[in-house]
Amino acid sequence: LSESTIVINYTSQFLTARMKKITSMSMMYSVKILSRFLLAYVLAGVVGALGKEKYQTTEGDLCATYKSCSACTEAHYNAQQTTTDEIVQPELRATNNNNFIQGQKRLLRRGNITKIKKNETLDWPHRRPTCIWCPKSETCTSKHNIAACITDRDASGINVVIQYEYNCPLGPIPYPNDPPSLLPDWMGALLETGSLNNLTLVDWSLPGTHDSLTYDLSLTVSEGDAGEMKVIEALLHKLSGGTIKLLPGELEDFFRLQAKTQQLTVQQQLDNGIRFIDFRLMMENNHHTDAWYSIHFMQSKQNVLYYFQQIRDWMNLHPNEIVVIWLSKHGSTSATGNNQYPDVTPEQKQELWRQYMDIFEGLILDSRVSCIHKTPIKDLIHRDHRLITFASDYEEFTGLSPFALDAAHIQNFVKGDGVFHEFSTMQANMKYLANADTNNRDIWNQGGFSLMGMNTEGTSWQIKAAAKHRFLHWFKKNLEGKELEMDTVELFSSCSSHIKIPGVSRSWCPETLLDISQLSSFYNQIAIETTSRMIEQEMPGFGFPNAFYLDGLDYDGTIRTGTQLLNGSERSAPTASHKTSRYAYVDTLLAYNIRKACASESKDFATDKQWTCYSLAEAVSKRKAKYPLEVWEQP
Repeated sequence: LSESTIVINYTSQFLTARMKKITSMSMMYSVKILSRFLLAYVLAGVVGALGKEKYQTTEGDLCATYKSCSACTEAHYNAQQTTTDEIVQPELRATNNNNFIQGQKRLLRRGNITKIKKNETLDWPHRRPTCIWCPKSETCTSKHNIAACITDRDASGINVVIQYEYNCPLGPIPYPNDPPSLLPDWMGALLETGSLNNLTLVDWSLPGTHDSLTYDLSLTVSEGDAGEMKVIEALLHKLSGGTIKLLPGELEDFFRLQAKTQQLTVQQQLDNGIRFIDFRLMMENNHHTDAWYSIHFMQSKQNVLYYFQQIRDWMNLHPNEIVVIWLSKHGSTSATGNNQYPDVTPEQKQELWRQYMDIFEGLILDSRVSCIHKTPIKDLIHRDHRLITFASDYEEFTGLSPFALDAAHIQNFVKGDGVFHEFSTMQANMKYLANADTNNRDIWNQGGFSLMGMNTEGTSWQIKAAAKHRFLHWFKKNLEGKELEMDTVELFSSCSSHIKIPGVSRSWCPETLLDISQLSSFYNQIAIETTSRMIEQEMPGFGFPNAFYLDGLDYDGTIRTGTQLLNGSERSAPTASHKTSRYAYVDTLLAYNIRKACASESKDFATDKQWTCYSLAEAVSKRKAKYPLEVWEQP
């Protein structure tokens, strides 16, 4: 059904139900009530004609005092508690309806009718839009003045009424105009020391990001994952007794927050020292046109050629930097054919590969001339073989092109249980890193490339619990006269039975993938820093893989370990310490690479190269000291 048909059907049903009670009201009063309910649906974004009205700030509109998108959205999401007297419709307060005499009131909540107790305090941080940012007029307004917020359809085909949290981020300091020092050209800085000698790319450890393009996901669900969204939607309708009505794009926004692992753009990631890009992609049908998009449950806002060009433009500005890109659908090194890219023909794959080659012409490693295991880094840079591409489904995707490497040669270590199993995950990570030096040699001898994934994915129980918390947060506490299903009660009170972290609050469950990512970063920093210290002490066996990839990259080459999410959402008291704590992820790997590069320089007497190495190592050490390992036990 089209959106308009859905609205007409729903409105018809609603009017029929309301007409049964009209006899107890005057006609004028009933028209007022019905008009208010109809307006709620019109303003929900289904009918766009009102969006052409000019926005007018009304007297007393407190939201108008918020002058930025982020401030407006912060007011929206931080409305933790609202009393019923503040939000119940005035005319409903005055009614003599028996339901209200008995101490109940009706509440219009985004088009839903919910019974609540008189003067009860509601706790629904994600359900009450106190203030709404209007992208057309670039103003902040209250829920009563959202007609002007209705815009034309966006690229995903959904009418945009409000700017969701992802599009209109909350409170963190905006990304600085200038990139951090050293990190945009750290390979070039090492090249200038003259100490690289015969060092190859596999002698280093490259800092990378996992699901690198999820900062730019749209509200369009990836074709292969549409079924999952329908399951969650059906679950919400079932648990709410069919009362829940979602705004256009609202459920999609929820899933986007379950898929987002990064906040910085791909160029910002490169500026912050990242040199390994995890590029997920798939051919999808969007607006009846087949095109390749980056995906992680949702499609990217742009097709992949846009992001390829972003990387190319950055590399043009940084002529001494090498970048490694891994192309796959969902991070499988070995899957081929339909198991890697379902229902995509070899011709379609190779057409994209030709476009990729055109964009990166003159920069791509030619395996007939250069080898990452034998060719020195300095020669790769001088030959402009600075883009190394690992392609999953290598044969069908590239047609056995010499300008790509088979991703089947990547030895990807991914911890088994993830961050929700603290002890076993830490144990597995440390065991791998304690033997990485030996493992690396074995992998190199087989022509491989070692990769360590330090990410944790969301799970079905976490996503379901998060959906119930966001969309039915009011349900258990406020809905009367209905017996709740046991699993609902359990998931509302806690999902800690799945979380094997000592001392975790039984009332806590991660609401988004960034919650999980930053929790992972808290533990990842311990493993990385411990290994770094063991390497400095020359403990046998300890080392780093050829590349890491993880979630939650922050400014200055750090990973966010604190309680405030990268998108600004607060997960602790406003005065809590460690809100924005960070760890020096990239600088720790740079220190390792500098140690490798400068190890061959004579220590018996000071040479120019030795002094240059020392100076660079000292600069990285000072940068690293700004973001030390920090651990704490409080929430």
